[in-house]
Amino acid sequence: MAENEALYQNRRFDTWPEAWLQLSGIRFEHCQFTNLALVEWETRHCLFDRCDFSGSRLNASVHRQSAFLNCTFTNANLFDSAFIACKMTGSAFAEANWTGVRIQGGDWSFANLRHARLPKTDFSGANLEESDLDEADLAQCNFQNAHLRRANLRRARLTGADFRGAALEGIDFRQVALDGAIFDFMQSAVVLESLGAEVKE
Repeated sequence: MAENEALYQNRRFDTWPEAWLQLSGIRFEHCQFTNLALVEWETRHCLFDRCDFSGSRLNASVHRQSAFLNCTFTNANLFDSAFIACKMTGSAFAEANWTGVRIQGGDWSFANLRHARLPKTDFSGANLEESDLDEADLAQCNFQNAHLRRANLRRARLTGADFRGAALEGIDFRQVALDGAIFDFMQSAVVLESLGAEVKE
């Protein structure tokens, strides 16, 4: 679809035209995309503001530098999809299927990623500030130079994760599985203080 800067508001899409499998520069606000087959869908520089993708199949879809702001992905199938440098601020993914999802950087601040299964994901340089990662499987993830300030990591599995250079202020590590996690020297004080230790020079 070559119609750059087209805007759709308050629309419900019951079917998805084959001609729209590749979108660039399109804006959608308050639109409904529920229970749609969006397999192998591609977006680039698109904006989805407060849109609902609940129950939709986004298998093998690829999104590059698109924004999904405060969107809902309840029970969405994200199998083998990719989000490359995307802005996902405030979006919620309850009961979504994360199998094979690829993430490269981007802004996931304030996103609800509770119970997400994202082991070995590359979050390096990503913004995860105040994201909700309660009970998420993030084992062996790369968080180098990421922004994780005040993220909720309660009961998250972070074994083997690499946090070097990441911003970790305001995180409670008391109920986090951290076996084999990697921190730099400066971060160790932040983690120890979160665990109740008193760090002195």
